[in-house]
Amino acid sequence: MWAEVLESLQETRQPAYVEIDPESNLITELLLPIRCTVARVTPIKDGVEVSLVISQARHFLRRTNPDFALLRRSLEEARKSGAELFVTENDEHEIIDVRPVMGKSSSKQPKKGRS
Repeated sequence: MWAEVLESLQETRQPAYVEIDPESNLITELLLPIRCTVARVTPIKDGVEVSLVISQARHFLRRTNPDFALLRRSLEEARKSGAELFVTENDEHEIIDVRPVMGKSSSKQPKKGRS
């Protein structure tokens, strides 16, 4: 079942977030990241609320996430630079992973000119 889904995603060049049980090597979670830019990162009591340009939903990065500091830094840097990210979240809109979008059109950073 998961193999067909992953094959379909690969054919359409869509990223996937996959969690695998280390003992059984079975897929335990398959989520589709959102490709977006970050509008705001606002501190709240238990973490940060993140506003994504493509979404009106409220997204949260909780301090309970073991990668909180790293993910927050990635979100803040992307907000400042305008770079696109792949943001993965669970059903409660809690951000669980953040990855840069690689490739030519991955950010709004200025192009380098000739010297």
